[in-house]
Amino acid sequence: MTNAEIVDVNATNVDQTTFFCLQSKPKSPGYLRKRKWLEKRFAEGLRIRMLGRRDKKRWSGERGFIEYIPGEYAWRGVQATDYLFVHCLWVVGKSRGKGGARKLLDVCLSDAKTGGFAGVATVTAENGFAAGRAFYEHFGFHAVAECDPRIALMVRPLKKRAKPPAFSAGVLRGPSRYKSGLTILRSDQCPYIDDAARIIQGEAESRGIDPIKVVELKSAAAIRRRSPTPYGVFATVLDGRLLSYRYLTPQEFEKAVDRTKR
Repeated sequence: MTNAEIVDVNATNVDQTTFFCLQSKPKSPGYLRKRKWLEKRFAEGLRIRMLGRRDKKRWSGERGFIEYIPGEYAWRGVQATDYLFVHCLWVVGKSRGKGGARKLLDVCLSDAKTGGFAGVATVTAENGFAAGRAFYEHFGFHAVAECDPRIALMVRPLKKRAKPPAFSAGVLRGPSRYKSGLTILRSDQCPYIDDAARIIQGEAESRGIDPIKVVELKSAAAIRRRSPTPYGVFATVLDGRLLSYRYLTPQEFEKAVDRTKR
């Protein structure tokens, strides 16, 4: 990886570096909401490291990033105090398979050791776009909790006899609390959520689903309390049944709705 430099994104340079996702659309609602969200998260210890190098106004080289934060501030449906928690690790396109993801994870592990954390934790999903379970297992992580649909809470311990992280109260309770109509739970942690929520709400309205409720998750504590899935920052629930924890195309939404009626 001859050009795989790592850029430390922080409060002083984020407007120059971007934070990777949607960087080609810096005026989009999702980008702007994430940018505002970052203002408080950097103060809580959030770190973003990006692969690549910046030549004047253009990025070149390998492309990917990792975002992580102390576990008590993690925007996931977990209890992970004393751990450093990875929100997302994503290497894209032709940059895959060149060691970039490992390089980014190594930086996170180094920060965890230096900071005296009990370990590093993350949530993986088999049909997600970010690094999956097999990747983390290859680098010494193991699952300490699992739930449908094929979501795992993965941990790389750094201290012996440390209490492992666990799913939060909202996850253990599940989606049954959102009984009537369609509920969209959303936050600003991921900039793609804005489009995801808009598409799903539009599809639901076109199908005559009623009522439709949007729940704004505005803190890590709210996610631990209210999110029905470990992913935490986004979920759609129809009549008490989980449709999805991720972005759905209109076709995927239609299929998910049909599955709930069987």
